[in-house]
Amino acid sequence: MKKLFILCLAIVYQFVFSQDTTGSWKGELEIQGTNLPLIFHISKDGNSYKSTMDSPMQGAKGLVTKSTTYEDGYLTIDASTFGITYKGKFSNNEIEGTFLQGGLTLL
Repeated sequence: MKKLFILCLAIVYQFVFSQDTTGSWKGELEIQGTNLPLIFHISKDGNSYKSTMDSPMQGAKGLVTKSTTYEDGYLTIDASTFGITYKGKFSNNEIEGTFLQGGLTLL
């Protein structure tokens, strides 16, 4: 009975606490009164993640990021080749965090 309870608890944990960060995440940065849309396309490659970035207003599409990690509910995207990093917390199907570019911190 105890083993069955632990198995059921493990299954419930998988459904309730598992989060899927793959897909296209769209957001906007407000820079000096102008909204700049950004789109991250995140996919899973085995046990690791990879992503590309689009900035439609700047005509940039498919920019490959250096690394993408998702650990303990935090998504980190390193696009340091473009001077960009992002770290956000996944909650309620949204990711909220901090975007860094060229020494500027944007929330």
